[in-house]
Formats: sequence, C-alpha cells, structure tokens
Amino acid sequence: MKHLFRILLFTAIYINALHNVSCMDIDLSYLKPEDIRVSSDVCGSDDSFTWATSNTGGRRWRMEDTNFPSKDQSPVVPELGYFWGVYDGHGGRSVAIHVVTGHESIPSLHENIKIGLIKYPADIKKAIVHGYLKTDIEVHALSEVTGSSVMSNSGTTILTALVRDGRLNISWAGDSRGIVCGGPERRLLFETKDHKPDDEREKARIEGAGACVAWGRVCGVLSVARSIGDWGYVAEEEIKIDDLVCKKPISSVPDHLEPVDLRGVDFFVLACDGLWNALSSEDVCRFVYEQMGTRMSSDVTKEQAEDIAKNLIVRAVAAYDPDGNPKSIDNVTVTVVFVKHR
Repeated sequence: MKHLFRILLFTAIYINALHNVSCMDIDLSYLKPEDIRVSSDVCGSDDSFTWATSNTGGRRWRMEDTNFPSKDQSPVVPELGYFWGVYDGHGGRSVAIHVVTGHESIPSLHENIKIGLIKYPADIKKAIVHGYLKTDIEVHALSEVTGSSVMSNSGTTILTALVRDGRLNISWAGDSRGIVCGGPERRLLFETKDHKPDDEREKARIEGAGACVAWGRVCGVLSVARSIGDWGYVAEEEIKIDDLVCKKPISSVPDHLEPVDLRGVDFFVLACDGLWNALSSEDVCRFVYEQMGTRMSSDVTKEQAEDIAKNLIVRAVAAYDPDGNPKSIDNVTVTVVFVKHR
C-alpha cells in the first residue's frame, strides 16, 4: 500500500511537470527512416583526435538531447583536458541545456569537474563525482530560486569522457552508454553498464532511499535509475560526499570505467539510449570499423568522422523488430572520437 501511494504521488508530480510539454506524447512511431532528418552538430580535428557529433529528434516530437562540445565550442577545456559529453534529457530540455551552458554565475558540468580537480588533484574519480553532484545540487537550487516546476521535475542522463595525461576517463549516470574499441584485433575493449531501475543494485539503492521500482521504472514513472535533475523525487535518506549533500533516490553519483591508456585505443563512442535500443555495443564497434575500411584511426578525417556518426544514427532509426516495430523511437545523439597515434 505504501508503494502504491508513492507510485500515484510521483505519477501526479510527473504529469504536472509535463503539463506544458504534452506534445511529447504524440506518437510518431509511424515515421519511416527516410522521413527522419539527421544533423551534424559539430566535428573537428587536431594533432591528438578527430571527433564528430550527430543527432536527430528521431520519432519524438521534440529534441531533448544536448552535447558538449556543441557548435562553436572546442573539446579542449583549459585546465581540464579534452572533454566530451552526451546528455539525454527527459521531462523537458532545461536540465540538459544547463549541464552544457550553466546559468549566469552557476557553472556548467565540465566547469564543476574542473573545480573538483582543484579540490582533489590526486583523485580524478573523486573530482568527477564532485562535479556531477555539485551540478545536481545547483540545478535544484536554481529551480527553487526561479520557481520553475519544469526544471525541478525534468532531468538528464550524463555520459562524459575526459582525457588527461594520455588516459581516457569515462563516467556516467543513467542509460546513455560509452564504448571503447581498439587493439590488434580491432574489437570492443570496454563498455559502460546502463543504470536501469530494475537492475538489482540500482533497485536496492532506490528502495533504500524510500522510493520504489514498479514496471521497471522508479515509482512506475522514470525509466532511468541515475540522472542529474529529477528533483520531484525526494529521498528519505541523504547522500553525503564530503561537503556535498544530496537527498534524491535517482542518484547523480556516477560510475566510472577504469582509466584507459589511449595507446591501445582506436576510437570511442558516446551515445544516448536511442542508439543502443537498436544496436548492441558489438554492432556499433563493428560498424565503425567497417566504415573505416583499411584506414587507421589516425587517418580518419573530420568529414569521414561526421559521416560515420550520421550513418550510425541512420542505421539505428532503420532497425525494426520482427513484428515490424521500430527499435529506436527516441532522440539519438552520437559522438565518435578517433585517436591519433604519433
């Protein structure tokens, strides 16, 4: 009975948050792949990397994904390193935008990670956790100050890649996924594990915070177990990390892959679940290598990287299950980064 009450309560909160964006519920699953526009957001190249990000609204009425860098931005962040991020918003785009841009004097996510590195110069994982959690707390404070019910009840999954001192650090909160490919066999080396509410570890943490999991969703509503935002869900227990305190069952504390030495890496891919709903990690790794042909990662141009990112999305939106239903009905954002070996 206690769980049923929570489901009804949080469902009411979520419906209220979507009151002004009800157009999201319009069913566009009938769209054919050729009707879906795929755009290139940013691409570039320097002595160390070649990168490209492409995206599409897919079969959704509105686009809620964001990414860093975006147009007119560089992945090189002074005093931080190379930084890429894919952010899959839900319940509105406001939080997904905030993590990229910040707000007036309030830092963005990558700026908060830089602050974390100043605080914890010898512990990069702890610095990244600090950046994620600080950003989440500031989103809550901003929604309180502005009185924005849309911002307080929206959120975004987080997937970031930070390169410092020749090592790749991938962190995430939610079900956006990162993969790393390379080695003599040109294969999948590492992948992140999606944070889903029905995962045994995530379910135990959510229930321990006073919420519940029903129908594979937090309180029967939200299909991700970790995010930044989603402050309409308040936990009974606090998360405390040093001087930061967060009281929320949908945790913003990230997991991390172990730092990866880039000398054995050809490329890595960051993408929201709109890609992974249609393609497996192995599928994506294999597809990128097929697109590269005999080229080495150092030889991939920014135009070729742009085509590969776009073609991954085209492949995802063109995938159907045996019953003829599209596998991907969500927004899709894909970042592909190729490593140049000197």
